Amino acid sequence: DATSQISSLNKVKEIEFWKSSFIKSLFIGVPMFIVNNVFPATDLDSSWHIFHGLYMESLIEWGLASYIQFGAGKFFYINAYNSLKHGSGTMDLLICISTNISYFFSVLTILISFFRGSDKTPPKTLFETAVLLINFVSLGKWMENKAKSETSSSLSKLINLTSTECTIVQEPENFDLNSVNQVMTIPINYLQINDILEIKAGEKIPADGFIVSGESEIDESLLTGESLPIFKKESDRVIGGSINGVGHLFVRVTSTSENSQFSKIIKLVKSAQMNKAPIQSYADYVAGIFVPTIITLSFLTFICWIIICEVLPNPPAVFNNVNGKLYICLKIAISVIVVACPCALGLAAPTAVMVGTGVGASNGVLIKGGEVLETANNVDVLLFDKTGTLTIGSMIVSNFRVFGDWAESLVLELVGAVEAKSEHPIGVAITKHATEVLGPLNTVIDSSEVKIGKGIIANVSLNGKKYEVAIGNLKTFSDDFLKENTDRLNVDSDNTVAHIAINNQYVGYLELEDAVKKDSATVINFLKYEGYEVAMVTGDSAKAANKIAAQVGIPYKNVYSEISPYGKEQLVRDFQSRGLKVAFIGDGINDSPALAQSDLGIAIASGTDIALEAADIVFLNNELKLNGISSALSISNSTLRRIKWNLFWSCVYNMTMLPIAMGVLIPWGIQLSPLAAGAAMAFSSVSVVLSSLWLKRWTPPDISKY
Repeated sequence: DATSQISSLNKVKEIEFWKSSFIKSLFIGVPMFIVNNVFPATDLDSSWHIFHGLYMESLIEWGLASYIQFGAGKFFYINAYNSLKHGSGTMDLLICISTNISYFFSVLTILISFFRGSDKTPPKTLFETAVLLINFVSLGKWMENKAKSETSSSLSKLINLTSTECTIVQEPENFDLNSVNQVMTIPINYLQINDILEIKAGEKIPADGFIVSGESEIDESLLTGESLPIFKKESDRVIGGSINGVGHLFVRVTSTSENSQFSKIIKLVKSAQMNKAPIQSYADYVAGIFVPTIITLSFLTFICWIIICEVLPNPPAVFNNVNGKLYICLKIAISVIVVACPCALGLAAPTAVMVGTGVGASNGVLIKGGEVLETANNVDVLLFDKTGTLTIGSMIVSNFRVFGDWAESLVLELVGAVEAKSEHPIGVAITKHATEVLGPLNTVIDSSEVKIGKGIIANVSLNGKKYEVAIGNLKTFSDDFLKENTDRLNVDSDNTVAHIAINNQYVGYLELEDAVKKDSATVINFLKYEGYEVAMVTGDSAKAANKIAAQVGIPYKNVYSEISPYGKEQLVRDFQSRGLKVAFIGDGINDSPALAQSDLGIAIASGTDIALEAADIVFLNNELKLNGISSALSISNSTLRRIKWNLFWSCVYNMTMLPIAMGVLIPWGIQLSPLAAGAAMAFSSVSVVLSSLWLKRWTPPDISKY
């Protein structure tokens, strides 16, 4: 359910586990550290000798350290075992090795003291090192998981919009606006298509549907990034997960909650956050050889310092320790293992991808993972579809002309019926115009054939008569037909023209015009300023295409007109054959071939019609605006820069700290203790996550000045 999903995303269990582990190891580790490192320098230092080289404080430390080592530290054993079982090494394996060396070295010194029967001083152990290492790592893991929970905050907010219950009309088939309708509350899982929901002011809308009664302002901000509520009235579509304003609505369900666009968005964002960026393969490769390399370096460091201490008559001052040279050499070797941090490398890309895709989703830009983010940074050409992308896509009939003896009402009713089931903006506009002029259409469609990128040919029955109706651009008709009607077909217009033939006789045409989105010109100018090559492709005539290109600022040489959907795909191939990376931006209705062929497919969703499959990036709430493209490219650039910075920082950290831990500064009296190494390692992991969280400060680029 939603609660468990949010709990998982927010790392609730992990945060509690590491918090508990940190507190336990802190209460045990700090007193042990004080007893071993502070008391010896004061009058409080005293030992309780039991018998034959065995001391009470040693036994107490052994017991407490065992509790932490095999209690709070069991996580490291489990993960280390699993990583070895899969033939890989992780930070958990390094922690396991270093704490075990400290722990079992201490056990060995106690046993040697006991068998030798020493009664002068307690044996020097490293129990506090093992305990405090687990303490520092637990603190780091606690902070890391708290930071990680923030990387999923956008997704958590989306999931939190999921309803668990809903109120429905008991008899939807008898729904009557003018009478009291009996309602009941049911679990959201029982909701079915065609149920009628009652949604009161301030309630979440449980599923996709359309309003059958009422009007209100709907808050879709978490779904589309649109900050202002959107006014919705009867017959308007609503998206599940959006929030009703002050109105009282009745909504007929068109898809159940698990199949709603909202659920698809959540699944897409989840999948995107798991999708690796190609640059991460570098980090994975390094991490794969990192652990065995560190273990080897630690062993060689130990051997080298042992040899140096034996060969040099006056070894460095740090070795003049009451506990002996072996003790110091062992601590240096442990520091090498502890300070190394493959975790920082492993977190560099995934955390940035999680935050980047989450930020995109909260701004109405759905980005399908790390690979898409990286591809977006390599794009050379932005190829825009015209209708519904650069333009609003809500076309209107501006001129209707009929030739011969044909009645305008008959022709309009026939073409309106033929286009009734079309999703193309031209077809929608023609049917809308026909119904506005004539009212309900009584025509029966016997059969129809959609010629993609051209038009529609249909057999129609009306008042007992049958007609063959063809409507579309010039490519809809045969060469012979075009020759016979050359003069009439040559319409001098810079609008979109739909020609009409009935029973193979040319009868007239419709002119349609579309408005450019208010920010199209600004976005195009911004993209050109950023160095992208911008082009436009359309199935429209050259005149109509050039008219829109002039309004938005696309050079005429980059305008491709009268191109079919498959011609658009070939155009993408042509750009790619020149070695260019192409992003195709379309409305997701008839652009699937080009979206799939392009290096980066970008679909602009209309209402609840979200083309999630063919595109790599989907914009929500861009029916009237185009600024999603600038936001998507900006998020991609920012995320990839953050990944590169994280990888750079991780490499610099390891390349700096490893030599220090190995003792390169020992000749100058500086030695990195295991505890300091543990703190540095924890800081490294947390800093990478915090660096990725900086992406949450991202703001859309200011395109108003272009």
